[in-house]
Amino acid sequence: MLDSAFVSQIVLPHPILWAVAAALCLALLIWRVWTFIIIPALRPDEPKLLPYWIPFLGHTWAFFRNPEKLINNGFHYFGSNKPFALTVAGKRTVILRNVQDVASVWRNTQALTIDGFVVEALGAFGITKPTLKKIFTDPRDLIKDDESQARSLLIRENPQKKGYMDWERDFFTAQLLEPDRLRKLLDKYLSHLQEVLAWDNLSPSYVVPRSSSEPPRDKSTTVSLQVFCRYTVSYCSTVTFFGPKLQQVAPQFLQDYQDFERLSWKVFYRLPAFLARSSHAAKEKAIDGLEKYLSLGEEERPELETIFQAINNELTHLGVGRRDVAAFIVVIIWAINNNAHKVAFWIFAHMLHDPAYLNAVCREIDGAYATPDAEPDMNVLLTACPHLDAIWYETMRVYNATSAIRHAKTDCIIGDKRIRVGDQIVAPFRQFHLNREIFGADAGSFRPERFLENKGLHRAKGYSPFGGGYTYCPGRLFAQREIYLFVAETLRRFDLELVPRPGGPRMPQVDERIPSPAAMGPDEDVLVRLTPRAH
Repeated sequence: MLDSAFVSQIVLPHPILWAVAAALCLALLIWRVWTFIIIPALRPDEPKLLPYWIPFLGHTWAFFRNPEKLINNGFHYFGSNKPFALTVAGKRTVILRNVQDVASVWRNTQALTIDGFVVEALGAFGITKPTLKKIFTDPRDLIKDDESQARSLLIRENPQKKGYMDWERDFFTAQLLEPDRLRKLLDKYLSHLQEVLAWDNLSPSYVVPRSSSEPPRDKSTTVSLQVFCRYTVSYCSTVTFFGPKLQQVAPQFLQDYQDFERLSWKVFYRLPAFLARSSHAAKEKAIDGLEKYLSLGEEERPELETIFQAINNELTHLGVGRRDVAAFIVVIIWAINNNAHKVAFWIFAHMLHDPAYLNAVCREIDGAYATPDAEPDMNVLLTACPHLDAIWYETMRVYNATSAIRHAKTDCIIGDKRIRVGDQIVAPFRQFHLNREIFGADAGSFRPERFLENKGLHRAKGYSPFGGGYTYCPGRLFAQREIYLFVAETLRRFDLELVPRPGGPRMPQVDERIPSPAAMGPDEDVLVRLTPRAH
């Protein structure tokens, strides 16, 4: 029998607290029944909402923490290819999985737009509201003086009176897809690539110091594969587009940019400033360097590529300040580099963990060099290297988390579901790329041979690594070719081998702790020994 003194000391909750707790539980139950059972029954033509427990917050935290996991949970919960809805930051986000639904999104340019997403993304990178308004305004309302009108492409070569963003998309497409312009860009890229891969020019930023216990070798070095890919791609593309003057004017630009890029997901996903201080600080430093470069006269930076010279000129004609112009260009640099070096990492990592496949790619690449001292024949790389093609396609299939994103300007129908004004539509391509109905029972595995067995698989509906519709990536040809050149020149110059790892070899997996808007990063680096090849 319990001691009466002990019992008297037990403090029971106040009846009012019991009542409040019971009322909250009842309210939550009623809210869930209404939201997830009654409303779907009353509105069967609308996308069903994936259940969640906390009103108002919805799926926001889960979406920003690991959107792929959340979306997969939704697919498994509903068990169909019908559109379903999430609540993210107080808005309804409709997720698509059916290939035909995505095609209808690309076609419907009247009801659906990407402009809202662009505004949010550019705003996250610090571009001011006045500038965000100007880039969607008829340029004739902003460019008034005769001299600017005579010089501006937005006035002279824009008969449809498109706003800056639509004009820029068309301009990029013309510049990056026109064969002669593309060839000249790639020639510049190759010359810088050959320079930076010369043995004496290997950067200490990615070379791993030799340990005292490591046996001496005549001529080899160990590199961090992640940093090797990031540095090489960033350096070569930056010098290709901006010339050496940027590094002369802002010697820390490349380092500042790379520091920003490593944590750029925090900016893209708009984490609160106190959670992304280092990322924002590196971004501002990169913008500082580019702003300093743009302040030079055109005659002082003659190697600035036409694309970026036009961006600078047209934004200036619109009355955009130099710092916003610099921030705008940093966003484009980020879009160019952030995917490419990760794709290169995965290609090298898989080849290193599959020596037979690596040897097959090396044999193909050797055929692109007519003589030991010759430059690679791009036509051979693109048409006579099936194993290189296959690993490129498979890497873009497995590791690319790009999504098609649209906002609804008016009500419309996607599939058989009603989309309302203000809804955000997301088509996550990786979910299509892992679809077993399209890519086979082993779609979740990395197996480039699937593209050797089915030569037309990269044209299958559902394979969209570069998006589609009017936002089909204009840099897709440059992106593929820069990676092919990087892989070819590296394998032509060096024998690559894995550095022994404690516990044995391990192929890195996707780092699911870090959300990615495009190419995903690894959960572990790979150390690689480079030894010059004898030809």
